[in-house]
Amino acid sequence: MFNQVTLVGSLGQDAEARELKNGGKVVNFNMATNQSYKDKETGEYKDITAWHKVVIFNPAKVNFAEKAGRKGTLVLVQGEMKTRSYDNKSGDKVWVTEVIVPAYSGNFEVLSRPKNSESANESYPVTMSKNETDAQAKKDMIEDEILF
Repeated sequence: MFNQVTLVGSLGQDAEARELKNGGKVVNFNMATNQSYKDKETGEYKDITAWHKVVIFNPAKVNFAEKAGRKGTLVLVQGEMKTRSYDNKSGDKVWVTEVIVPAYSGNFEVLSRPKNSESANESYPVTMSKNETDAQAKKDMIEDEILF
C-alpha cells in the first residue's frame, strides 16, 4: 500500500516551529487549496477552498519552512495523510487529519512568495536542492548524535 499526498496551495498563517520533548523541532501550518468548477445552472465559475493541517518533521525542511513559510506563500507539500485523536480539555475525543512530512522523506518547496509582504525581500532560497536537503539532514543527524 502507498500513502502519499501532494498539495499545492497557500499558507493560511506563518509557519510555527516548536521544540519536541526529544529536542527535535517540528513546524505546523495550515494551507489552503482551491478547486474551480462551472455551476451547471448559472454557468458561473465557482471556487471551493479546502484547508489542510501540515506537520513537518524532516529536519532540513523544518529549518527551511520556519524561515520561508509566511502567510500567503504558495508552497508544494509532499507527505503522508495521517489521522490521530486526542482528548480535549473538556474530555471529548477530537479527531484530526494531517499531512505529515516525515523525518528524512517528504518535501516542502516555496513556489512563490506573497506580494506586498515583509518576507518578499528576505534572502532565503526559493527551494532547496536534493543535495542541500541531504546535506542538511546529515548535518542535523550528526548534531543529534553529539552528546554534550
